[in-house]
Amino acid sequence: MSNQPMQRSLIPLKPRACRDQAQQNSATIPHCGIAAPVPSAHPASRIPHPAGSTHCSVFIAHCLAFLLLLLLPASSFAQTYTFGSDALENPPLHKPGFVHDSTFEFGIFDKGGQRIATAYYRILKEETEGRKVWRFKYVGRNAGSSESSECVVDVDNLQPIRSTRKVVYNNQTYYSDVAYQADKIVVREKRDETQPMERTFPKPSGTYDYEELMWLVPLLDFKDGTAVKINVFDSLNLLPLTVSITDEGIAPVDIQGKSFSGHKFSFRIQQSPYILWSVMQDGREVPAKINMGDREFINLELSSKKEGKRPAAGGS
Repeated sequence: MSNQPMQRSLIPLKPRACRDQAQQNSATIPHCGIAAPVPSAHPASRIPHPAGSTHCSVFIAHCLAFLLLLLLPASSFAQTYTFGSDALENPPLHKPGFVHDSTFEFGIFDKGGQRIATAYYRILKEETEGRKVWRFKYVGRNAGSSESSECVVDVDNLQPIRSTRKVVYNNQTYYSDVAYQADKIVVREKRDETQPMERTFPKPSGTYDYEELMWLVPLLDFKDGTAVKINVFDSLNLLPLTVSITDEGIAPVDIQGKSFSGHKFSFRIQQSPYILWSVMQDGREVPAKINMGDREFINLELSSKKEGKRPAAGGS
């Protein structure tokens, strides 16, 4: 992983300087979201460092980098990370094939193929305040840290309503809470017992949350084109972005020694390249592998017996 982050429930959340750390909330249901790196100042997150490595120095470096970001002129910051006016407000989507209370287990591997952590995901269909929603849950753990996040989205258009994250590492806890309102995004951050900090960002129509990308991207209908631009709020690094997603087509993909017919997508989160593969399982498209440069998330529950035929139109 190289440059981005994630989140958890309806409470204040972690400082972006600490995405390397992870959390453990209720030791049960995982949540959902793509593992994200951080800008160069903040090395990867999603349980990147194995236990026993130089966590302390990494944490200090992250905090210093965070302070430097705060000292940058607001104008230079805004010029670098903004929502783009050329993004599609309501990109056409294939019908989601999500199943209520479905779970997924992913192994997190480094470049050398060594497993460094485990990620669990769960998808729930719920109703909140009279509105039907999907709740994507994620939990990541290794021997030294844990991280959890949740992303609640509208059941029909997948527009985010709330995205939260909690990270626990080295006896420190970080929270972040991102609330999507009609015309603005309200971000709340909290570290241990300190007072929460709150910021707001303008919210263009059709903005998505970083934590839902692994589920959203395979549903994009590219029509006759090969690329779609969407606005994404990077809820790991708490930055507004415009992300161009490219449909690389159907090709064989190797997953743990087995070959599947994969649908390949590529995009960047800030400067970090992502490659996402989805495959058919029991008649629906599911994430199979996510490559983030210095690490890879691999679905450990895929079965060639469940593969089946992919619909001609793609999607779910």
